[in-house]
Amino acid sequence: MARHVMKPRTAFWVMAWLAGLAVAVHVLLPQLGELGQTLDRFREGSWPWSVAATLASAATYVAGGLGIIVAAGVRLPLLGATMAQLAAGAASVLTPEGLGAVAVGGRWLEKKGIDPPRATATLTASMVVALVTHIGLMIVLAALLRSLVLPKIEPGTVLVVAEVVVAALVVAGIVLWLVPGVRRKVLAEALPMLRSIPAVFSQPGRAAGMIGAAVLVNLLYVAALLASLAAFGGRAPIAGVAFAYLTAVLVGTISPTPGGLGAFEAALAAGLTRLGVEAGTAIAASLSFRLVTFWLPLPIGAWAWETLRRRGDL
Repeated sequence: MARHVMKPRTAFWVMAWLAGLAVAVHVLLPQLGELGQTLDRFREGSWPWSVAATLASAATYVAGGLGIIVAAGVRLPLLGATMAQLAAGAASVLTPEGLGAVAVGGRWLEKKGIDPPRATATLTASMVVALVTHIGLMIVLAALLRSLVLPKIEPGTVLVVAEVVVAALVVAGIVLWLVPGVRRKVLAEALPMLRSIPAVFSQPGRAAGMIGAAVLVNLLYVAALLASLAAFGGRAPIAGVAFAYLTAVLVGTISPTPGGLGAFEAALAAGLTRLGVEAGTAIAASLSFRLVTFWLPLPIGAWAWETLRRRGDL
Protein backbone atom coordinates (compact mmCIF):
# COMPACT_ATOMS: atom_id res chain seq x y z
CA MET A 1 0.00 0.00 0.00
CA ALA A 2 1.50 3.32 -1.06
CA ARG A 3 2.36 5.91 1.53
CA HIS A 4 1.32 9.52 1.02
CA VAL A 5 2.84 12.49 2.75
CA MET A 6 0.89 15.69 3.04
CA LYS A 7 2.70 18.72 1.62
CA PRO A 8 3.81 21.34 4.20
CA ARG A 9 1.66 24.06 2.59
CA THR A 10 -1.40 21.78 2.61
CA ALA A 11 -0.72 20.74 6.20
CA PHE A 12 -0.50 24.40 7.24
CA TRP A 13 -3.82 25.30 5.66
CA VAL A 14 -5.55 22.21 7.06
CA MET A 15 -4.35 23.04 10.57
CA ALA A 16 -5.26 26.72 10.16
CA TRP A 17 -8.73 25.80 8.87
CA LEU A 18 -9.31 23.39 11.74
CA ALA A 19 -8.13 25.96 14.28
CA GLY A 20 -10.48 28.57 12.87
CA LEU A 21 -13.40 26.16 12.88
CA ALA A 22 -12.57 25.12 16.44
CA VAL A 23 -12.75 28.75 17.54
CA ALA A 24 -16.08 29.14 15.77
CA VAL A 25 -17.55 26.04 17.39
CA HIS A 26 -16.25 26.62 20.89
CA VAL A 27 -16.84 30.38 20.98
CA LEU A 28 -19.76 31.16 18.71
CA LEU A 29 -21.99 28.20 19.62
CA PRO A 30 -22.32 29.22 23.28
CA GLN A 31 -23.04 32.79 22.18
CA LEU A 32 -26.00 31.53 20.15
CA GLY A 33 -27.62 30.38 23.35
CA GLU A 34 -27.13 31.45 26.92
CA LEU A 35 -23.44 32.35 27.09
CA GLY A 36 -23.66 33.28 30.74
CA GLN A 37 -25.21 29.92 31.64
CA THR A 38 -22.53 28.05 29.72
CA LEU A 39 -19.66 29.92 31.35
CA ASP A 40 -21.21 29.36 34.76
CA ARG A 41 -21.41 25.64 34.06
CA PHE A 42 -17.74 25.52 33.06
CA ARG A 43 -16.75 27.29 36.25
CA GLU A 44 -18.86 24.92 38.32
CA GLY A 45 -17.73 21.78 36.49
CA SER A 46 -16.64 18.75 38.52
CA TRP A 47 -13.09 17.72 37.54
CA PRO A 48 -13.41 14.12 38.81
CA TRP A 49 -16.24 13.57 36.33
CA SER A 50 -14.17 15.17 33.58
CA VAL A 51 -11.33 12.78 34.38
CA ALA A 52 -13.78 9.88 34.21
CA ALA A 53 -14.93 11.08 30.78
CA THR A 54 -11.31 11.26 29.62
CA LEU A 55 -10.60 7.71 30.82
CA ALA A 56 -13.72 6.40 29.08
CA SER A 57 -12.62 8.13 25.87
CA ALA A 58 -9.16 6.57 26.14
CA ALA A 59 -10.71 3.15 26.61
CA THR A 60 -12.55 3.45 23.28
CA TYR A 61 -9.22 3.17 21.45
CA VAL A 62 -8.34 0.00 23.36
CA ALA A 63 -11.75 -1.46 22.46
CA GLY A 64 -11.25 -0.38 18.84
CA GLY A 65 -7.83 -2.06 18.76
CA LEU A 66 -9.38 -5.23 20.16
CA GLY A 67 -11.99 -5.13 17.40
CA ILE A 68 -9.27 -4.93 14.74
CA ILE A 69 -7.47 -7.92 16.29
CA VAL A 70 -10.68 -9.96 16.28
CA ALA A 71 -11.39 -8.93 12.68
CA ALA A 72 -7.88 -9.94 11.59
CA GLY A 73 -8.24 -13.35 13.23
CA VAL A 74 -4.54 -13.53 14.16
CA ARG A 75 -2.51 -12.78 17.26
CA LEU A 76 -1.56 -9.10 17.27
CA PRO A 77 -0.23 -6.81 20.04
CA LEU A 78 -3.08 -4.92 21.72
CA LEU A 79 -0.86 -1.94 22.52
CA GLY A 80 0.20 -1.63 18.89
CA ALA A 81 -3.41 -1.97 17.70
CA THR A 82 -4.46 0.73 20.17
CA MET A 83 -1.72 3.08 18.96
CA ALA A 84 -2.72 2.37 15.37
CA GLN A 85 -6.30 3.37 16.25
CA LEU A 86 -5.05 6.63 17.74
CA ALA A 87 -2.88 7.33 14.70
CA ALA A 88 -5.75 6.50 12.35
CA GLY A 89 -8.05 8.89 14.20
CA ALA A 90 -5.57 11.74 13.82
CA ALA A 91 -4.88 10.87 10.18
CA SER A 92 -8.57 10.89 9.26
CA VAL A 93 -8.80 14.54 10.33
CA LEU A 94 -5.38 15.94 9.54
CA THR A 95 -4.78 14.31 6.16
CA PRO A 96 -7.99 14.50 4.11
CA GLU A 97 -6.06 14.09 0.86
CA GLY A 98 -3.24 11.87 2.11
CA LEU A 99 -2.73 9.07 4.57
CA GLY A 100 -6.22 8.48 5.89
CA ALA A 101 -7.49 6.23 8.64
CA VAL A 102 -7.92 3.22 6.36
CA ALA A 103 -4.42 3.63 4.96
CA VAL A 104 -2.93 3.85 8.47
CA GLY A 105 -4.75 0.74 9.64
CA GLY A 106 -3.89 -1.16 6.47
CA ARG A 107 -0.25 -0.18 6.64
CA TRP A 108 0.00 -1.28 10.27
CA LEU A 109 -1.59 -4.65 9.51
CA GLU A 110 0.77 -5.18 6.57
CA LYS A 111 3.76 -4.40 8.78
CA LYS A 112 2.51 -7.09 11.14
CA GLY A 113 2.72 -9.69 8.41
CA ILE A 114 -0.80 -9.58 6.98
CA ASP A 115 -0.92 -9.48 3.18
CA PRO A 116 -2.59 -6.42 1.58
CA PRO A 117 -5.83 -8.14 0.41
CA ARG A 118 -6.42 -9.60 3.87
CA ALA A 119 -5.58 -6.27 5.52
CA THR A 120 -8.14 -4.54 3.31
CA ALA A 121 -10.71 -7.25 4.06
CA THR A 122 -10.06 -6.88 7.79
CA LEU A 123 -10.64 -3.13 7.76
CA THR A 124 -13.69 -3.48 5.53
CA ALA A 125 -15.20 -6.08 7.85
CA SER A 126 -14.52 -3.82 10.83
CA MET A 127 -16.26 -0.86 9.16
CA VAL A 128 -19.23 -3.01 8.13
CA VAL A 129 -19.72 -4.28 11.68
CA ALA A 130 -19.37 -0.75 13.09
CA LEU A 131 -22.05 0.50 10.69
CA VAL A 132 -24.44 -2.39 11.35
CA THR A 133 -23.93 -2.06 15.10
CA HIS A 134 -24.56 1.68 15.02
CA ILE A 135 -27.83 1.25 13.11
CA GLY A 136 -28.89 -1.65 15.34
CA LEU A 137 -28.29 0.33 18.53
CA MET A 138 -30.28 3.27 17.17
CA ILE A 139 -33.23 0.98 16.37
CA VAL A 140 -33.16 -0.59 19.85
CA LEU A 141 -32.85 2.76 21.60
CA ALA A 142 -35.60 4.31 19.48
CA ALA A 143 -37.91 1.57 20.74
CA LEU A 144 -36.84 2.22 24.35
CA LEU A 145 -37.42 5.96 24.02
CA ARG A 146 -41.13 5.33 23.50
CA SER A 147 -41.40 4.07 27.08
CA LEU A 148 -39.62 7.09 28.57
CA VAL A 149 -41.54 10.00 30.02
CA LEU A 150 -39.51 12.95 28.82
CA PRO A 151 -40.03 16.45 30.22
CA LYS A 152 -42.02 18.86 28.11
CA ILE A 153 -39.80 21.77 27.13
CA GLU A 154 -40.28 24.94 25.19
CA PRO A 155 -37.85 25.23 22.26
CA GLY A 156 -35.33 27.85 23.38
CA THR A 157 -33.11 29.98 21.22
CA VAL A 158 -30.13 27.63 21.51
CA LEU A 159 -32.24 24.67 20.44
CA VAL A 160 -33.65 26.47 17.41
CA VAL A 161 -30.23 27.70 16.29
CA ALA A 162 -28.62 24.31 16.88
CA GLU A 163 -31.27 22.58 14.80
CA VAL A 164 -30.84 25.13 11.99
CA VAL A 165 -27.06 24.59 12.04
CA VAL A 166 -27.52 20.82 11.96
CA ALA A 167 -30.05 21.01 9.12
CA ALA A 168 -27.85 23.35 7.09
CA LEU A 169 -24.75 21.16 7.44
CA VAL A 170 -26.66 17.97 6.66
CA VAL A 171 -28.14 19.57 3.53
CA ALA A 172 -24.65 20.75 2.55
CA GLY A 173 -23.34 17.22 3.00
CA ILE A 174 -26.12 15.76 0.88
CA VAL A 175 -25.58 18.37 -1.86
CA LEU A 176 -21.85 17.65 -1.81
CA TRP A 177 -22.59 13.94 -2.13
CA LEU A 178 -24.76 14.64 -5.16
CA VAL A 179 -21.77 16.13 -7.02
CA PRO A 180 -20.92 13.40 -9.58
CA GLY A 181 -17.24 13.08 -8.69
CA VAL A 182 -17.92 12.89 -4.97
CA ARG A 183 -20.84 10.50 -5.45
CA ARG A 184 -18.71 8.12 -7.51
CA LYS A 185 -15.98 8.17 -4.89
CA VAL A 186 -18.45 7.45 -2.06
CA LEU A 187 -20.09 4.63 -3.99
CA ALA A 188 -16.70 3.17 -4.90
CA GLU A 189 -15.89 2.94 -1.20
CA ALA A 190 -19.35 1.84 -0.05
CA LEU A 191 -20.03 -0.96 -2.56
CA PRO A 192 -17.15 -3.21 -1.40
CA MET A 193 -18.41 -2.81 2.16
CA LEU A 194 -21.91 -3.88 1.17
CA ARG A 195 -20.61 -6.86 -0.80
CA SER A 196 -18.54 -8.03 2.18
CA ILE A 197 -21.50 -8.24 4.60
CA PRO A 198 -22.31 -11.92 3.84
CA ALA A 199 -18.66 -12.91 4.28
CA VAL A 200 -18.39 -11.08 7.60
CA PHE A 201 -21.40 -12.80 9.11
CA SER A 202 -20.56 -16.23 7.67
CA GLN A 203 -18.31 -16.79 10.70
CA PRO A 204 -20.61 -16.38 13.73
CA GLY A 205 -17.87 -16.46 16.36
CA ARG A 206 -15.76 -13.84 14.66
CA ALA A 207 -18.80 -11.69 13.89
CA ALA A 208 -19.95 -11.88 17.53
CA GLY A 209 -16.53 -10.77 18.75
CA MET A 210 -16.45 -7.84 16.33
CA ILE A 211 -19.99 -6.79 17.25
CA GLY A 212 -19.09 -7.02 20.93
CA ALA A 213 -16.09 -4.75 20.40
CA ALA A 214 -18.17 -2.27 18.38
CA VAL A 215 -20.88 -2.20 21.06
CA LEU A 216 -18.21 -1.67 23.72
CA VAL A 217 -16.79 1.31 21.82
CA ASN A 218 -20.23 2.93 21.67
CA LEU A 219 -20.96 2.19 25.34
CA LEU A 220 -17.67 3.78 26.36
CA TYR A 221 -18.46 6.90 24.35
CA VAL A 222 -21.89 7.05 25.99
CA ALA A 223 -20.21 6.67 29.38
CA ALA A 224 -17.90 9.57 28.49
CA LEU A 225 -20.92 11.68 27.55
CA LEU A 226 -22.76 10.78 30.74
CA ALA A 227 -19.66 11.73 32.76
CA SER A 228 -19.36 15.01 30.83
CA LEU A 229 -23.01 15.72 31.57
CA ALA A 230 -22.62 14.83 35.25
CA ALA A 231 -19.58 17.14 35.48
CA PHE A 232 -21.93 20.09 34.99
CA GLY A 233 -24.79 18.78 37.10
CA GLY A 234 -26.86 17.51 34.19
CA ARG A 235 -29.20 14.55 34.40
CA ALA A 236 -30.99 12.69 31.62
CA PRO A 237 -32.18 9.13 30.88
CA ILE A 238 -29.28 6.90 29.82
CA ALA A 239 -31.18 5.60 26.80
CA GLY A 240 -31.93 9.15 25.72
CA VAL A 241 -28.31 10.25 26.11
CA ALA A 242 -27.15 7.22 24.12
CA PHE A 243 -29.62 7.99 21.33
CA ALA A 244 -28.54 11.65 21.29
CA TYR A 245 -24.90 10.56 20.91
CA LEU A 246 -25.62 8.08 18.11
CA THR A 247 -27.73 10.65 16.28
CA ALA A 248 -24.99 13.28 16.59
CA VAL A 249 -22.47 10.80 15.14
CA LEU A 250 -24.79 10.19 12.19
CA VAL A 251 -25.25 13.92 11.61
CA GLY A 252 -21.50 14.51 11.90
CA THR A 253 -20.86 11.77 9.35
CA ILE A 254 -23.23 13.32 6.82
CA SER A 255 -21.96 16.87 7.29
CA PRO A 256 -19.19 18.11 4.97
CA THR A 257 -16.84 19.25 7.76
CA PRO A 258 -13.90 17.03 8.86
CA GLY A 259 -14.80 15.03 11.93
CA GLY A 260 -18.31 16.49 11.77
CA LEU A 261 -17.06 19.69 13.40
CA GLY A 262 -19.89 22.07 14.19
CA ALA A 263 -22.65 19.69 13.14
CA PHE A 264 -21.80 17.10 15.80
CA GLU A 265 -21.67 19.64 18.63
CA ALA A 266 -24.89 21.34 17.54
CA ALA A 267 -26.73 18.04 17.13
CA LEU A 268 -25.55 16.76 20.51
CA ALA A 269 -26.50 19.99 22.30
CA ALA A 270 -29.91 19.93 20.62
CA GLY A 271 -30.42 16.27 21.56
CA LEU A 272 -29.56 16.85 25.21
CA THR A 273 -31.80 19.92 25.32
CA ARG A 274 -34.65 17.82 23.91
CA LEU A 275 -34.16 15.51 26.89
CA GLY A 276 -34.80 18.41 29.23
CA VAL A 277 -31.22 19.37 30.00
CA GLU A 278 -30.76 23.11 30.52
CA ALA A 279 -29.28 24.85 27.48
CA GLY A 280 -26.12 26.05 29.23
CA THR A 281 -25.50 22.62 30.71
CA ALA A 282 -26.16 20.87 27.40
CA ILE A 283 -23.68 23.10 25.54
CA ALA A 284 -21.03 22.80 28.26
CA ALA A 285 -21.39 19.00 28.34
CA SER A 286 -21.26 18.78 24.52
CA LEU A 287 -18.12 20.89 24.23
CA SER A 288 -16.45 19.07 27.15
CA PHE A 289 -17.28 15.70 25.58
CA ARG A 290 -15.88 16.86 22.25
CA LEU A 291 -12.72 18.06 23.99
CA VAL A 292 -11.92 14.66 25.53
CA THR A 293 -13.06 12.56 22.56
CA PHE A 294 -11.86 14.63 19.59
CA TRP A 295 -9.40 17.40 20.40
CA LEU A 296 -7.38 15.73 23.15
CA PRO A 297 -6.77 12.51 21.14
CA LEU A 298 -5.45 14.50 18.13
CA PRO A 299 -1.97 15.33 19.51
CA ILE A 300 -1.79 11.90 21.14
CA GLY A 301 -2.68 10.32 17.81
CA ALA A 302 -0.01 12.39 16.07
CA TRP A 303 2.51 11.13 18.65
CA ALA A 304 1.35 7.53 18.10
CA TRP A 305 1.68 8.00 14.34
CA GLU A 306 5.25 9.26 14.64
CA THR A 307 6.18 6.56 17.17
CA LEU A 308 4.86 3.77 14.97
CA ARG A 309 6.61 5.28 11.97
CA ARG A 310 9.96 5.39 13.78
CA ARG A 311 9.49 1.80 14.85
CA GLY A 312 8.89 0.78 11.25
CA ASP A 313 5.26 -0.15 11.92
CA LEU A 314 3.87 2.40 9.45
